[in-house]
Amino acid sequence: MLTAQDIPISSTGVIHGEILTRDWVVSMILDLAGYVDSNDLGSMRILEPAAGTGAFISVILDRLIASAKSHGASLTDDQVGSSIRAFDIQEENCRALRKLVVQKLTDAGVTKATASKLSDLWIVHDDFLLTDQSSVAGEFDVVVGNPPYIRMEDIPPAKALQYRDSFRTMTGRADIYVAFFEEGLHALNPDGKLVFICADRWMRNDYGKGLRQFITTGEYALDAVITAHDADVFERQVDAYPAIVVLRKGKQASVSIADTTTEFCERESKKLISAVVHKTHISSHSFDVGVVPHWLSSGTEPWPHGSPSTLKRLARLGELPTIEDTGAKIGIGIATGADAVYVTHPSRPLPDVEEARLLPLSHADDIRNGTWNWTGRFLVNPWDAGGLTDLALFPRTKRYLTGHEAVRGRNVAQRNPKTWWRTIDRVAFRLLDRSLILLQDMSLEVTPVVAPKGFYPHHNLYWIDVQDSGWDPEVLAGILLSDQVRDQVAARCVLMRGKTLRLQAQYLRQIRIPSPTELTKSTTYIFKKAYKTKDRELATATLRPLLPE
Repeated sequence: MLTAQDIPISSTGVIHGEILTRDWVVSMILDLAGYVDSNDLGSMRILEPAAGTGAFISVILDRLIASAKSHGASLTDDQVGSSIRAFDIQEENCRALRKLVVQKLTDAGVTKATASKLSDLWIVHDDFLLTDQSSVAGEFDVVVGNPPYIRMEDIPPAKALQYRDSFRTMTGRADIYVAFFEEGLHALNPDGKLVFICADRWMRNDYGKGLRQFITTGEYALDAVITAHDADVFERQVDAYPAIVVLRKGKQASVSIADTTTEFCERESKKLISAVVHKTHISSHSFDVGVVPHWLSSGTEPWPHGSPSTLKRLARLGELPTIEDTGAKIGIGIATGADAVYVTHPSRPLPDVEEARLLPLSHADDIRNGTWNWTGRFLVNPWDAGGLTDLALFPRTKRYLTGHEAVRGRNVAQRNPKTWWRTIDRVAFRLLDRSLILLQDMSLEVTPVVAPKGFYPHHNLYWIDVQDSGWDPEVLAGILLSDQVRDQVAARCVLMRGKTLRLQAQYLRQIRIPSPTELTKSTTYIFKKAYKTKDRELATATLRPLLPE
């Protein structure tokens, strides 16, 4: 096993990814977990897998001491020796935590010898993720914390490989906190609760799909999500997009959903906690809490987010088909691995290649204003309908591609040295004989643009192909302009700064709309008009009566 010293300082300058949680937020988390001093906490087992400098342990100790006093229990190693386990990978943190334990216990009247013994039992200097899993699996009533924020690229390769080999949820570009969720859940006993405050990206992005599947198809349940993107929950400002999530080992039931504003603070927290725990609806100037009777996600699909009313609307939309259910297809444009070589630029002369190798390309710049305005880009196309082009037949193209070292240096070329001139993706020639609905990857609104035939989409565009689906592309584009569609995307996607939407295929495939066969001629005409005039209000008003109430 690698030692604690092998973990680096994160590239952001935060040692081991630690971001300190405010005391009142720690108290919220412990309340949500049921770790309150009115209970006999000496009979409970609580785990903190990344204790850091003690934000959680300090409050845990205060509650355990208060509980022992109110229940007439003794704070001895035979009574509470197994009540707390706090792991940390840094030796200096563990020394400070043990000192904190001794100080609080002796202040409470415990002998220094007993306090020292308990501090050694409770504070564990080890990497929680690589500790002997049999020592924690199924042992704890409560797991709490703020798992470290460390990207995998900031971890030495050998250790990163250990993590990936140890945790099946560590897929793609998963941050290390994903593994803390998996191992923390393994540590729960039946009906035990895990409550973490953490970036909520895993609920919606691709690297979190393994963890979502682990939870929703396994023996775990989601009890609550409290979104705190704008609340002041950390000791310093960070772009962490935090949420408090309450998970339980047991069967899925209804879910409390809460959203907070910049005004949410300690004074408001008790009311929010009460509503979340008792699964009631309450709104104030700083938060909104509601209940979703049936969770809207299973398997690897993104988890929805938004106000409780938004999630209830999403649940009702479940009876409608998705865009692909109606026969349309969704995809992303071509990736080359070296756009500077394969994609021409309007401000520069065309490369010296055969004209047959220049394929007109649609680009985000062509639709940036919400209308089609081709800026003149081409793809230096290495593909024919039957497969990869024989460069011997196109000597100018061969000379052009050979003259750029970046082409052979791409991963796709090194994996396929005999076909080094290929792009990452193939050209699907069928897309050239039809109009496509195009959408930018990132946008404040869903702004579809219908492009004419003969243009192939670039990888910064997502496309919808309505061929043989029964859709007129301008009618579907009119529906996509609506507020109802925007709300569906916003509830599923990873929102960027300024509430910018990510219009990726995985989110577009979750949109539910009426089938084209359910539209009247009049409604079809109105949606088409809404698209042509870019009238979102008209699209929204026309779609509203077609959706479940």
